[in-house]
Amino acid sequence: MEEQVLVFPSKLAKRHVPESGFTQDIDGFMKAVEPKLCFMSRGQVEGNPRYKQIIPFVIIRREGQILRHLRGSGDDRLAWSWSLGIGGHINQQDVDGSRPFYRRAMLRELHEEVHIDGPYSTRLLGLVNDESNQVGQTHLGLVFLVELDYGEVRPCEDGLVAAGFENPADLRARRHQFENWSQHLLDLNNVPF
Repeated sequence: MEEQVLVFPSKLAKRHVPESGFTQDIDGFMKAVEPKLCFMSRGQVEGNPRYKQIIPFVIIRREGQILRHLRGSGDDRLAWSWSLGIGGHINQQDVDGSRPFYRRAMLRELHEEVHIDGPYSTRLLGLVNDESNQVGQTHLGLVFLVELDYGEVRPCEDGLVAAGFENPADLRARRHQFENWSQHLLDLNNVPF
């Protein structure tokens, strides 16, 4: 059976998130889309701009530095671009009736993609959107921050190439090398990087 992913009608995004950029209005967005959320096969929605797939997009910070990586595999449209985030689709296993379901999906994706040695905290920062390309037209990012006090982060997947921590000023200096969601986040002054 093909993977089932959580989606909502794209027209709802237009009312609650910028066409390209970041917002912290999570409550307004969730109130609007929650009644319209449904699962559809990934093949039906991957190239269909009538629906947006919700993607937990996890940024990891340790001692003021941000984890960045080169996307080595996964979606070919994003391959070999730099990214600040890790994450993936919300699946039916993530929605068990408890709320917030997206936190459960974020933790599953985090544990699938990296191993963290040391204590950490998590926080939902907001939503990132980008309508300028086919990937962005069919996906919306729920941006989480994972804050490590100390410890190592090791990739568990081959798709995370050249992963390492870098200070935000250096990341901003090479902003043009990053995929669009990361570029939007690097442009912000009020997000705690």
